[in-house]
Amino acid sequence: MPETKTVLRSQLYAQVWQQSMVQLAKSYAISDVGLAKLCRKHDIPRPARGYWARRQAGQSPRQTPLPNPDEDYEIPMRDPDPLAGSPTGVNKALQQELQKGCKDNSPIVVAETLRGAHELVSQANQLLQGADKGDDGFIVVPKEAGLDLHVSKSTLRRALLIVDAVLKAFEKRGYKVSSGPKVRVMDVHVSFGISETLEKKREELDDHDLDGRYDFFHSRYKETRIPSGHLALNITGPPLYWSGMCRHTWRDAKKPLEERLQSFIEGVLKFAARVKDRRVQEEREEEERKEKEKRREEEAKLRAEKLALVKAERKRVQALCRDARNWKRSQTIRDFIEARRQLQFSNDSNEFEQWVKWAEQQANRLDPLKESPHSILDEYTPDLEPPAPRRW
Repeated sequence: MPETKTVLRSQLYAQVWQQSMVQLAKSYAISDVGLAKLCRKHDIPRPARGYWARRQAGQSPRQTPLPNPDEDYEIPMRDPDPLAGSPTGVNKALQQELQKGCKDNSPIVVAETLRGAHELVSQANQLLQGADKGDDGFIVVPKEAGLDLHVSKSTLRRALLIVDAVLKAFEKRGYKVSSGPKVRVMDVHVSFGISETLEKKREELDDHDLDGRYDFFHSRYKETRIPSGHLALNITGPPLYWSGMCRHTWRDAKKPLEERLQSFIEGVLKFAARVKDRRVQEEREEEERKEKEKRREEEAKLRAEKLALVKAERKRVQALCRDARNWKRSQTIRDFIEARRQLQFSNDSNEFEQWVKWAEQQANRLDPLKESPHSILDEYTPDLEPPAPRRW
């Protein structure tokens, strides 16, 4: 791996305002997009749109000063890794997969004939020879074809040749392909397909026949969409809500699609690595959630057990205080009985002794250290009370 260049923050700021981002990025062997990200990351202002045109016109446009110029440190000049800082460590696995996928530097050559094509391509070719054409101009592909095709008859052969080259390239790099088509990368099944883009066709309308049905038109032209002959490879799955950050489509552009197959394969590998990274992260988050839930349940159980002990202890303390109060009340009653004995002047000793016996029973009922005798008060129930008087 080549050594990464470094530059001081103040030097990079000066260079950004001396030449365009595209030229400066080439001198560091990185992309202009990566250079722009580095500038944003390190708070380095860049020229606004039209800056270089104004300078060429002889003007002196204003240069934005560098914020916090005292913070002058070395910046490694490399494209920011989209998976850098991944907590799951899949970024390292991605690099290994990319090295594995790019190990064969030989270009991916699209065959000129379908003889010896991949089994999935041969099967689809046989099924699609007599296929019908839909209203949109594309071939109606049956599910048994095993390929995701959305093309017209004029581009069918080219589309099959491209898919054939892609499937063989994946297998050559050690990846398993299956019907769909799907390729298995890092235990992730990535599905892809090939489609033909549509283009607008503008037709001038004929003069209206006054004898026939009258239609209202907002213009004298009618636009329809027809197959364009341009193809695109698309990653179609697995469908994930966050996958918008990944590249999904490779189209015919300045270079034909046949010359962009290596880029497509690397894109599939990156997509699979992102999916794997996301799944591992979600599994880790789920484990952490379960662990937190388990800790919450254990803490709730401990709190419930502690609360039960507190309630039991509080109940014992309340019973102790109640028994102590009742014991003191029973002692007071016994002292009162003894005082009545000393002050007894009545000749009816039998009635007094009965009262003393009853009073001692009440003292014993209150005394927690004595066996409580039976009392009619123990038989009290609320239904014995007369109903309360009704108020009008």
